[in-house]
Amino acid sequence: MYKIFTQKICTLKGYIPNILPQKKWLMRIKLTAFILFFTLLQVSAAGLAQRLTLTQKETTLKQLFNEINKQTGYNVFWSPKLVQSSLKVTAGFKDVALEEVLNQTLAGLPLTYVIEDKSVIIKKKEKTVWENIVDRFTADDKRGVVLDEKGMPLFGATVSIKGSKSGVRTNALGEFILPGVDENATLLITYIGYEPREISAKADLSAIRLSLSDSKLDEIQVIAYGSTSKRLTTGSQGVVDGKVIENSPVNNVMTAIANRIPGVIINQTSGVPGSAVTVQIRGRTRVDQQFGADESPLFIIDGVPMASGNSNLNILSSAISANSLSGISPFSTLNAGDIESITVLKDADATSIYGSRGASGVILITTKKGVAGDMTIAARINSGISKARLPELLSVSEYVAMRKEAFRNDNKEMTNANAYDLLLWDTTTTNNLAKDLIGGTAHFTTADASISGGSVQVQYLLRGNYSRETNVYPEPMPNTRGSAFTSLNGKTKNEKFSFTFTGSYTSSTNKSIGSDLASKLLLPPNYRLYNPDGSLSWNEGGIRTDDNPLAVLQETYKAKTGNLNGNLMLGYKISQDLNFRTSIGYNTIRTNELRNSPKSAKNPMEAVPSNNSQFGNNNFESMIVEPQLDYTRRLGLGKLNVLVGGTFQTQSNDGYNFTLRDYSSDLLLGTLFGVTGTNFINPNSFNSQYKYAAAFGRISYNYDNKYLLNLTGRRDGSSRFGPNYSYSNFGAIGAGWVFSEEKFLKNDVISFGKIRASYGTSGNDKIGDYQYLALYGSSAFSPTYKDSLAISPLSLFKPDLHWEKSKKFEIAAELGFLKDRILVTAGWYRNDSSDPLVQYPLPTATGFSTVTANLSGIVVRNQGLELTISTTNIKKTDFDWSTNFNLTVPENKLHKYPGLEQSSYATRYIVGRSLNVVYIGNSLGVDPATGLYQAQDVNNSGKYEISNTGDLTPDFDSDPEFYGGIDNSIRYKNFGLSVFLSFNKQQTQNWMTALSQTKAVGDIGNVPRYVLNRWQNPNDITDVQKFTTIAQPSTSLVGQYAVFSSDAKYTNAFWVRMKNVVLSYNLPKPLIKQLNMRAVTVSIQAQNLFSFTPSSFKTTDPESVFITRLAPLRTIIGSLQFNF
Repeated sequence: MYKIFTQKICTLKGYIPNILPQKKWLMRIKLTAFILFFTLLQVSAAGLAQRLTLTQKETTLKQLFNEINKQTGYNVFWSPKLVQSSLKVTAGFKDVALEEVLNQTLAGLPLTYVIEDKSVIIKKKEKTVWENIVDRFTADDKRGVVLDEKGMPLFGATVSIKGSKSGVRTNALGEFILPGVDENATLLITYIGYEPREISAKADLSAIRLSLSDSKLDEIQVIAYGSTSKRLTTGSQGVVDGKVIENSPVNNVMTAIANRIPGVIINQTSGVPGSAVTVQIRGRTRVDQQFGADESPLFIIDGVPMASGNSNLNILSSAISANSLSGISPFSTLNAGDIESITVLKDADATSIYGSRGASGVILITTKKGVAGDMTIAARINSGISKARLPELLSVSEYVAMRKEAFRNDNKEMTNANAYDLLLWDTTTTNNLAKDLIGGTAHFTTADASISGGSVQVQYLLRGNYSRETNVYPEPMPNTRGSAFTSLNGKTKNEKFSFTFTGSYTSSTNKSIGSDLASKLLLPPNYRLYNPDGSLSWNEGGIRTDDNPLAVLQETYKAKTGNLNGNLMLGYKISQDLNFRTSIGYNTIRTNELRNSPKSAKNPMEAVPSNNSQFGNNNFESMIVEPQLDYTRRLGLGKLNVLVGGTFQTQSNDGYNFTLRDYSSDLLLGTLFGVTGTNFINPNSFNSQYKYAAAFGRISYNYDNKYLLNLTGRRDGSSRFGPNYSYSNFGAIGAGWVFSEEKFLKNDVISFGKIRASYGTSGNDKIGDYQYLALYGSSAFSPTYKDSLAISPLSLFKPDLHWEKSKKFEIAAELGFLKDRILVTAGWYRNDSSDPLVQYPLPTATGFSTVTANLSGIVVRNQGLELTISTTNIKKTDFDWSTNFNLTVPENKLHKYPGLEQSSYATRYIVGRSLNVVYIGNSLGVDPATGLYQAQDVNNSGKYEISNTGDLTPDFDSDPEFYGGIDNSIRYKNFGLSVFLSFNKQQTQNWMTALSQTKAVGDIGNVPRYVLNRWQNPNDITDVQKFTTIAQPSTSLVGQYAVFSSDAKYTNAFWVRMKNVVLSYNLPKPLIKQLNMRAVTVSIQAQNLFSFTPSSFKTTDPESVFITRLAPLRTIIGSLQFNF
């Protein structure tokens, strides 16, 4: 008669838990029959005594219960899971008893009530014995099939009656039998990764299709030799969608993903179009920075390793190469519009299957594919401008005042020799040298068009792209790129045979000048560039000084690059569970260079001016074949997948360069006309080949989408290692527990929860070719023998040369809250790299200065925390707002080095400290009495010794303390806004980098405006010394030379950059329909819009640091996209 309410009960004022405790009810049941009978009579009498009047003919239950409370004073209690308070019932009463009102309004509903004291309790109406018998005979067994969007059966889907706790699972064919289902019941079908679906038991259940969930947990992620989802992966990988890359106005796709994936550092080395980037995943491992194994990741495009990797494509120097610190990037040859996604694989579970090539991580670039449907034609046009950030240097008037003050401080007389910039040059000019050299406006234009479509059997995609980008120098020198891309997918009607082909070709032309004009920004600001007649000015005042920087505009550089990439994947379904496929790939990148240096670019005061042309050719080629067998089988509630395969790869790099000098005329530069043997100098050629073979396998088991296990293994053979170590084994294990699928842990707060961990090994074979061999060579300086150059030994034979090895461990927790509106991933990793490859110094008595060797026992450890948070803040029909945040806190250290004290690295590294430890002097600031910089005499020698054994100490590490990014995406109706901010905190060089070690602030040459805060009078407290022309000796403990090697040159800085902003508008659908189009989008995109930095960085860019190197450009473009 009485029902125990253990759930929350709802009142008019909200929810109150357990208002009628269980013990109290049990005590009442034990009362005597007399008291119980008497109580019920009282309740009945009280109920009949209460009467209601309600004039509304139709009302909701909540409104009715509210009226009962108002007119009778009785509280009405109900369970929100049992009663729909918004349900409307027939009303309209006049002076009717409470009990009669409840009987009439609840009639036909599966509800009844109990009145006790001054409370009305609504409860579920229990069926009579006869009703249960009728239900049993009228109920039916329901049979059906659950399918995915493509019509494939879903194994393990749950089918239940809505409101009940019991259900059944579908079998391997997606079939189910649900017994005893009432015809009026509603069935609920659920499956991980798909949206739940409700369907009437009366409906056709022969093909129930589920739609993919829009949760980020179920987005497809490309991994090694397959795909997975964030929900079911056991590895660590980050993904950047192709739309993000396409909406970034950059000419290098790698810069578009910078700071978007935790654990990945991408730095742009220069702002010159086409220049390279550095990519590092989870820290430095290279002990020998010059000759150690390359620590850049493995780059794969559609299953084909990039032949060049991240190596520069150029041989000759130019403004693009930034004084040999950069070069032409292979990624500048890729079209962002062709890319579907970029995936970064980081931990052992994700990378060990790549064996000796995966120690430094793997980056998978996946291109777009055609989809079945009507033909779609799309076009996109982008056009905009780019500007360089001009450093804050002294103006002409400020510079002249600084120079004169320096002479006064030194009590020194100005002469034509030491002050030609003041006495012979125009000091009244208002020219802005920085603006004249790098203050131009670069123009950026791209045009893209595609055709796609197809049937169920065959899908196609054809794309074409053209881009043109100029620079910020006085001469535009456009860089152009044209590309063609095609994708073709198909399968037979019986789905036995399938194929996927992707192919692309890009032709790029990079035009530049001989050197970066930013390298001349520290010339005196009153340097005259042009004569009054518009010609180049040389040697103003009749004294030869620095050559006119604009002369390098005549030193032209041109590089033509062709990038051909193709992959064919052939598949055959041997049985329902067993598939065979083969991937065949080819990539070649060929670059031809020409650099001309005419006589007209030489100083007229040069005694014998000459001209020359430099020719360069660099070719990379890679071919790969990977046959694979894939077996998938359902085992009860589990799913087993076994993959075995092999890899056969060849890779080569060849090229040459030479110089032709002393052409009879500048008009002949770049040709072979009139060339004789005496014109031909500095010839060089090279040719290397790399061969690689491997067998690999992976076993994955997924039990009930709760327990995940992944085993990978690989045996590698490489031509780069000695005969004793030609082969090596690598492997990993990854496991995951989706604890949110456990019944005892299900709740309304945590919608998803997973713990995953992995451990394994991988290797690094990127040491260059032929390093283990005893090599011989010759050069122009080699001795001769009978008119022939002699060959001499270059290196020793090293039969034990082997892989650098990396042991990786990671543990992470992934959580989803509020139906996955909040997704959090927090992980900790530790990577131990051992046996680093170095050029170890040898005694000169051996005849060799160094030997390539593995340093046994050395371990470099990278560990850290990675955090990602994705939130859906608001999701409504007309308004969406989502946020993505990532943070990395890395740590790098030399974990082990037996015998370090006796090695050649004893003064370079410290066990327990980072490989990027900075040995630096200790600045004592500016002496208030003398106004000069001071440095500490650490070793008390009485002089400043710039060495790690002298006055330099291991002060700090230059590794980032933390870095990351935050992206906010907002949509309001047809408008969209995305703002991405990147941030970083680390010790980095500041404005003092612009100073010269041998020239004091006050000598000839411009400096940052920060110096205006200099010392002027005794007892002044400042961090800038007085202006002076006197450079102190290199051993002096005071002055410019000393402070240049001190910690005053560094700042522990935190900076934020507005990396990318996209504002878009989609034309309304009615208008689109009138235009006979599918979609039209107008957008504005910006890159590197603003940087928020400390005051010490007002003159420099915190990423590129150096004033004398062109910083990343600020770009703003407009975009118009059509879909037909």
